[in-house]
Parts: sequence; structure tokens; C-alpha cells
Amino acid sequence: MNKMFGYALCALCLSFAFLSGCSSVEDVVSAPYADETLSNYQAGKNFLAAGRYELAKESFTLALASSRDPQMRYLLMQEIDSVNMMIETRR
Repeated sequence: MNKMFGYALCALCLSFAFLSGCSSVEDVVSAPYADETLSNYQAGKNFLAAGRYELAKESFTLALASSRDPQMRYLLMQEIDSVNMMIETRR
């Protein structure tokens, strides 16, 4: 009986230890931009560096569609305008 009480007490202490670690809200960190937005933005920059302007424009447009941040949307619109100018000068 004494051994059973010890096991129960140990299990209870472990449960509290695990649960107390989960209740902390201050440990949560959120990224300011969506993963899809950053992924498409990086792909657009890579295409731009390789001279593949149409694909860069498409990637920037996809990033713009998934962006929720006003600063990122402004940056993406500038990138799209820049790519459009590059496309027109190459024609």
C-alpha cells in the first residue's frame, strides 16, 4: 500500500510538472509573415536573380495574395512593378 501511494504521488507530481510547462503563454512566438508568403517571396528573388522575370512576377503575385502584413504587401507591389519594368525593357 505504501509503495502504491508513492507511485501515485510521483505520477501526480509529474503530471503537474508537465501541465505547468504547457500553461505558459509568454513563450509563444509568432512570425510576422506567413510561411507561404516568405517562401514565394524568396522564390521570386531567386527567379529574378536568374533572369526569369515572368516566373519572378508570378511568385511575387502569389506572395502578395497570401500576405497579411501591409508592409510586406507594399514591398511585394514594388517588386512586381520593378519586374514589370524589367520585362518591358527586355521586349
